Amino acid sequence: MARIKQPFSLYQRKRTENKPIFYCRFRKSDDTYTSGKNTGQTSKAAAIAWAFEYLKKGDPVIRENITLSEYGKDFFDYGGTWATDLKISGKRISERQAKDKQSIFDTRVNPYN
Repeated sequence: MARIKQPFSLYQRKRTENKPIFYCRFRKSDDTYTSGKNTGQTSKAAAIAWAFEYLKKGDPVIRENITLSEYGKDFFDYGGTWATDLKISGKRISERQAKDKQSIFDTRVNPYN
């Protein structure tokens, strides 16, 4: 009997302090995986629950063949994925920092769009 493929894969990353943390990779339509996403969980059961909750909210963002300007638009948004991942991993970020980073991207990296 064939084994049912999970829509995601979990793996642990060690930290210098505290327990290891779980990361999740989501399966794409071509059976490859996305890059790892920090779940913020230290137990496998909690990480599995987080992954299913994330999938329930909608398909994970899988972008292929996009331009830098499309990718960078609102990338540093304070409520977006980048800032949320920082907060989950225990790093501090303020709205001002996010706005400054987006401004630098818009004016220096991608000034013509």
